[in-house]
Amino acid sequence: LYSNIPILYRLKVVLFKPEVGTLLTSNEDVIRKFSTFTWQFSISDRMIKNRLALKYDPNFKEEPQAIWQLKLEGKLARKPFLVLNHKDLPNREVIVCDNQNNVSLINKEGLVLWTMNIPGEIMSDIHQIDLYQNNRFQYVFNTKTQLYVIDRMGNNVGKFPLTLKSMASNGGMLVEYGKNKEFRFFIAGEDKKIYAFDRWGKLVQNWTFGGSETPITKPGMRIEVGDKDYLIFNDKQNTYFLDRQGKTREGQPAPFDRSVNPLYFINNGNPRLISTDQLGRIHIMDFAGQAEIKEVGKFGTAHRFVAEDLDGNGSPEYIFADEKKLIIFSTDGKKIGEHSFTDVISETPTVCTMGNGNTKIGVVIKGENKVYLLDRTGSVTRGFPLEGDTNFILGKFNDSNAWFNLIVGAQGNMLVNYRIE
Repeated sequence: LYSNIPILYRLKVVLFKPEVGTLLTSNEDVIRKFSTFTWQFSISDRMIKNRLALKYDPNFKEEPQAIWQLKLEGKLARKPFLVLNHKDLPNREVIVCDNQNNVSLINKEGLVLWTMNIPGEIMSDIHQIDLYQNNRFQYVFNTKTQLYVIDRMGNNVGKFPLTLKSMASNGGMLVEYGKNKEFRFFIAGEDKKIYAFDRWGKLVQNWTFGGSETPITKPGMRIEVGDKDYLIFNDKQNTYFLDRQGKTREGQPAPFDRSVNPLYFINNGNPRLISTDQLGRIHIMDFAGQAEIKEVGKFGTAHRFVAEDLDGNGSPEYIFADEKKLIIFSTDGKKIGEHSFTDVISETPTVCTMGNGNTKIGVVIKGENKVYLLDRTGSVTRGFPLEGDTNFILGKFNDSNAWFNLIVGAQGNMLVNYRIE
């Protein structure tokens, strides 16, 4: 008799009573270090001889495998978000939205707790807040015409949703100020204005930003540099440095023809913003109006770009995804890794941190229905690629788990939760 224990473990609900299943779940990390169980017996000299073997390996790591999958009403439209459950804080839930404008909350077992249909495409990330400061959480997001706040049960909160004064041109940004958790929502409109809302959805009266030259299509960011905090937005050419009242701060960088990529903030004692222009040149901007332009290669106008510290030395590496190729450069512009795929890279690469200096680069190849994890040299992680064709998240439903969960959309409107060690 032979058994693969990690596979057998997944059948605990079927094989054992609920109380036994609960006991096994509480000891899952230990049980999964036992890889195999064998039982052999033979008859000799009127005796039955038994031989039992239980293989234990404290360093055993399983190949990535699907823990659960479920079918959504539409195709996953945005990256999933792991969110806190105020009724069970150790165990997170995942909130997703599909291309039929459905928002769904799903628990760690893959059970859909509720689904809410929204009249309009969701444009923003789904942010989690404690609106009433009572340790109960809500979700904030916007469509082109409305700002939503819903509670954990999928119900609208207070007077939300609120109708926007102008059609939104970007996904909104949520900002939390100070120990008193003074919330602000910032949404840019097609009228080139930025609208600031307080926690109850009222327009902030002392907000004075006059408007951008062209519509702002990317979410803003809030950062702190020294004793100042900045609200930063950008349009096709300009970067806007604003204070809390929407007044312009000094040091705005010179305009340039931007790529579709966002701004990245790096602060290793020398705070700066990094992005690319349409030719793929890297623009490194400080907060005194100075900029450095770095050219590391030739890239198409539709290139995807990420600036992140992959090796933990405080300086960013530059990741370019252009057509079928991924290339990684060091801060000084030296190529340190690359990987060629058989089809086009369909999403901006995702940098995934797995602890202990283990950082991976996530890549989606929609044409293959495959997702990859690679290291900084471009080598593919063991057990990959996996099936999936959307942006994904790599995180944990429970911080005490020794493994990670990779949650991704796949063909046929499927949502898949993989276990990654």
